[in-house]
Amino acid sequence: MTQRQIKHYPLDRVLTFNTPNKEVLTLQAEELSFILEDGVITECRLIAVLSPEQHHQLEAQSWFHITPDAFIETEERDFETDRPIEMEAQLEQSILQALLTQHSTPEEIGAYYQTLPETEPKHPLLQENSWYGFYFKQEMTLPAHLAELGILKNLYTTRWAKAYEATVEKQEITLPDPPSLQEQVPAWDENSPYFDSSILRVMTDFLTSNGYIVSRREGETVINLQHEGKNGRWECYGDAREEDGLCCFYSVSPVNAPENKRMAIAEFIARINYILTVGNFEMDFADGEIRYRTSIDVEGDRLSTQLFRQLTIANVTMMDRYLPVIRNIIENGLSPVEALAAIEN
Repeated sequence: MTQRQIKHYPLDRVLTFNTPNKEVLTLQAEELSFILEDGVITECRLIAVLSPEQHHQLEAQSWFHITPDAFIETEERDFETDRPIEMEAQLEQSILQALLTQHSTPEEIGAYYQTLPETEPKHPLLQENSWYGFYFKQEMTLPAHLAELGILKNLYTTRWAKAYEATVEKQEITLPDPPSLQEQVPAWDENSPYFDSSILRVMTDFLTSNGYIVSRREGETVINLQHEGKNGRWECYGDAREEDGLCCFYSVSPVNAPENKRMAIAEFIARINYILTVGNFEMDFADGEIRYRTSIDVEGDRLSTQLFRQLTIANVTMMDRYLPVIRNIIENGLSPVEALAAIEN
């Protein structure tokens, strides 16, 4: 099995990118992130912060390959005009391969990239068309009583990211699970017995209005989507059990526990569930799937948007917080006690 790692190199500096029409674009670069397969770098991505004006300029000028063809019609791109936008762009593979002939580690590439504006301002790494815009995110404004539970972001994905993920999947490279989402949100069938399901409607309306693409199999009341947090990307799904008055929401860890790690993960779950107040972790001993569940019983009442919002924020926040613990236990061999201590220090 391919050993996969993600490494981050902080930049925290202003970088100036050159464009084919001789204009320049100045962005706040936050970091370079690298994906390594068996110790070899296979991807290099740039995380940069844009103003809403710069985001509009990218679209208008087709910079970072953000051409009209880059957009997926069903993805909302209506960001707020007073908040910064985070861009994640991937380096063109031919340029990465050329770079790797001279620099083989994330540290070497990161240090080299830091020097380029002064030493080689026309270097390919500083050309905007050397990078493909993959993801654009903006933190949402939340009410004070929900903001303390975590961060929720609007996100849209470009076709370049979708195409790359599909290529990776065909090559059987072990990466975070690519979106198993339909290109369109399934239309509501007014003749379906599930059309009037208030729980299903509240879940779907809230998620789609906040920039998520959701999919649903015909005749089922389970919806699927992808969420990206600070520490990874994973699949979520909501289960509307209307007949029981139950709404359940799940975050599924992008890594399963191998058989020899399941007892260690079970110990982690027992330790952490003891102190959690909203939701819980659980694991399927048959295949090692790990997920976080939050749920609410609204029998005799109704599910409100505010209740579902709080349910989802608490859910994805907990998965994002403890995903490094899960990875440290499975991939790095730490004990549950050591892995939990690592995030507390």
